[in-house]
Amino acid sequence: MFLSYLKIAWRAFLNSRTYSAMMVITLSIGLASCVLIVYYVSHELTFDHFHKNAKRIYRLSSVMEFPGGKDHMAITPDLLGPYLKENYSFVEDYVRMEVFPAHEVKFQGEQIDQEGFSYVDQNIFSVFGYRLIVGNPEKALHNTTNIAISKSTATRYFGDIYKALNQSIEVDNQAFIVTGVFDDLPD
Repeated sequence: MFLSYLKIAWRAFLNSRTYSAMMVITLSIGLASCVLIVYYVSHELTFDHFHKNAKRIYRLSSVMEFPGGKDHMAITPDLLGPYLKENYSFVEDYVRMEVFPAHEVKFQGEQIDQEGFSYVDQNIFSVFGYRLIVGNPEKALHNTTNIAISKSTATRYFGDIYKALNQSIEVDNQAFIVTGVFDDLPD
């Protein structure tokens, strides 16, 4: 029975090839679109869920209005975090983060272009789920000349994550001391 249905479908396909090809192409595009949409939505719903307090962490953003329209940006005034913590009891803590796409890093006289730098508050390890492998999370960023680097960066520069501690790295002509090495972030 099923074989006869296949024969009938094949004959109909051969009789109207253009129409059948269009149907197959549109079906393929529709299925591919559905797969991509499911992938995108699942990524968005699980983004940053590796943090231990992911349900209690919120990101503030601003709406910037321009003559051509408006744009949502993750930019707020630096004093907003301390103000919210002081004046609203439901704000437990805050972390200010300024992300830069790339910096010039000098290590042992060699200049390296390094991507993914962020200036953050010292309490980032207590608010977010970043695990410090080497160093003390409470003191790692206590000084403005301290820096915490990822495991892969420590391995690339120093060969071993434990050799990275208390070493000096120059970022944009300013010396920093490595006081912590954290796990690489998930993709």
